[in-house]
Amino acid sequence: MITTESIDLDIFFREGWDDTTNTTTISNHLTIDVYHYYKTTSGASLNKRLDILIECDLKQTIAIINNYYERGADFWIDFREAALPRTIVKKIREQLNTLGLNHLAER
Repeated sequence: MITTESIDLDIFFREGWDDTTNTTTISNHLTIDVYHYYKTTSGASLNKRLDILIECDLKQTIAIINNYYERGADFWIDFREAALPRTIVKKIREQLNTLGLNHLAER
């Protein structure tokens, strides 16, 4: 049985590989990957990756970076505590509602 649950966000700049130059590439825009975190009565802590992947535009990326620049290029934060643009919050809430996790969409 689940005792505690939350929505955790993995916020990062996506990396890739350029075969032409043999170098790592880094996106100019943040990506947000959404996870359902929960603890059970047996004490297990579990993270389930949800099928919610948000590609931020430049304006959203700048807004997030301004709030979290000290955290670096890849960090985790609880959805309820995250200072995010309203457009991102709305997208996450809509997706959580679609997945039946609307009780976790409130902030």
